[in-house]
Amino acid sequence: MTIQAGILHALDRAETCADRATVIESTLCELARQGLITRSVRPGLPYRITAEGKAALVASRPSEPHALESIVCEVASRHGLRRSDLIGRGRTSNLGRVRVMAMALAYELTGASLTEVGAFFGGRDFTTVRYAVRRLAVIEQTDERARLVAESIRMQLAVSGSFRR
Repeated sequence: MTIQAGILHALDRAETCADRATVIESTLCELARQGLITRSVRPGLPYRITAEGKAALVASRPSEPHALESIVCEVASRHGLRRSDLIGRGRTSNLGRVRVMAMALAYELTGASLTEVGAFFGGRDFTTVRYAVRRLAVIEQTDERARLVAESIRMQLAVSGSFRR
């Protein structure tokens, strides 16, 4: 069972809000048992996606433009920006960090190539996307807030079904 399929199946079975909470909690426990997620010891998010869970997400994702679009829109909205801000040529410090997050998550979650992601982000070179992937890893290690935002976006996209065909 993938994370997305498990949660969507759980929501389909639930009839009331209380049922949904119970079913989601039991589904999360099952996903944890399978090693796709783990309980987080840090405050902010109750669960973290494991490496196996990330691999399962990537394996189930088509590298289609709507998947990339979903990621860009989600990252932009979390930071109070527009899609065009991330796709455009702006180079302010804050915009650059947010674009790094969007590019890295797009590469990580869609299975698209570095070249495909770069093309989607206004024709940027694949080396720019590779830099973004490496940079996000460093940012997540040093900035707790950024790590929580990135992890939250990963979970939100997994739950929302944004990647279904």
